[in-house]
Amino acid sequence: SGIPQNSENNIAAGNIPGNISSELLHVFLEEARDTIPKISEKIRAWRILPQNDEIRINLLRLLHTLKGSANMIGAEQLGELIHAMESEVEEAFSESVVSTHAIDSIEYAFDQLCEKIEQLQLIAFSAESPPAIADTTDDAFP
Repeated sequence: SGIPQNSENNIAAGNIPGNISSELLHVFLEEARDTIPKISEKIRAWRILPQNDEIRINLLRLLHTLKGSANMIGAEQLGELIHAMESEVEEAFSESVVSTHAIDSIEYAFDQLCEKIEQLQLIAFSAESPPAIADTTDDAFP
């Protein structure tokens, strides 16, 4: 899972992958800035109270919201990563005791998610940056 190679090349080059709406990217990033700390908080709480159903419900709700936003802007690979996290949370809670390994795995996936969102932030920021000042020294001397 994750972002396919061609999208990673676009990200490395500072280009918005073709399937992502640049107009909606800022809306998504704004929502992510609000949602990511809440997801992090729920994962930390889950580690302390691994059997707490309220934490599971809130964590899944946050992930579902972020997944919907990712799919809305056309970031399907990001949506798939979040969907995989949702599935891991559900699977972990289906066990009679939530394992530390399951929480570790979800934290790792969450770190990957944060990294992908940071890459999108860099792309959005570079797309907003004013163009470099052109070298006009050739024009100065006829």
